[in-house]
Amino acid sequence: MIICIQKVLAAFGSYVACSVWHLLNPGKSDAHQGDWCTLSQGFCCLMRVEPVLSRPICPKCHYPQTACLCDRLRPMSTRVECIVLQDPNEVKQAKNSVKLMRAVLDNLQIHVGETPEDFAELRGYLERQQKPVFLLYPSEASHNLSEMQAPSDAILLLLDGTWRKAYKLLQLNLWLKQYPGVHLELEQATNYTIRKAKREDSLSTLEAAAMAISCLDKQCDTSPLTEALAALVEQHLSAMPAEIKLRYLSQK
Repeated sequence: MIICIQKVLAAFGSYVACSVWHLLNPGKSDAHQGDWCTLSQGFCCLMRVEPVLSRPICPKCHYPQTACLCDRLRPMSTRVECIVLQDPNEVKQAKNSVKLMRAVLDNLQIHVGETPEDFAELRGYLERQQKPVFLLYPSEASHNLSEMQAPSDAILLLLDGTWRKAYKLLQLNLWLKQYPGVHLELEQATNYTIRKAKREDSLSTLEAAAMAISCLDKQCDTSPLTEALAALVEQHLSAMPAEIKLRYLSQK
């Protein structure tokens, strides 16, 4: 888009330069334009921008190949079916934890959008299911997941975004309220120290999924998820200057 605008500006600059020449030199042929044509061409050259090549992305962990985490990842299977409703702003967020979930969990579904129309396919899928569906989102009406006797093959819906964005997703998609809401009993602060959050009970989507899976599928080893997050945090912290790293660690 930027390159297209620059091309339009370059063409406009060339047109302006030639028009000014004709106004100052009425009756002369284009062959005498000389310096003005040179000026026009120079303007075009200044506006010409070569496209920047994006960094190669690892097809497994979905991080740039220079920051690939594959050697720290272990696959994981669970009877819980996790489905992420992801805010579009999170897709290109470098620190987003759902990328790691996709690399670790073999049955993860990710649906990106904001409105009910964006999630039409997901809604149809859920309507065809016979398994119970739970929405992981704390509220006054939500139930403590660790105290429920829910089947291990349940479907778990997770909202991926900041608290503000997750709340917006919920308000725009009132169809989600037909599913029982559940919350987690937090025993410790998040280990996701590389992203700041305004609420003390904040967890990354990956951490929330790992805790919820442990509540539902008690035989499942969720360490591949937590180890993947630890690797991501370690990698980002190691690349930070000492004073910035200290600032992030002090939040823990």
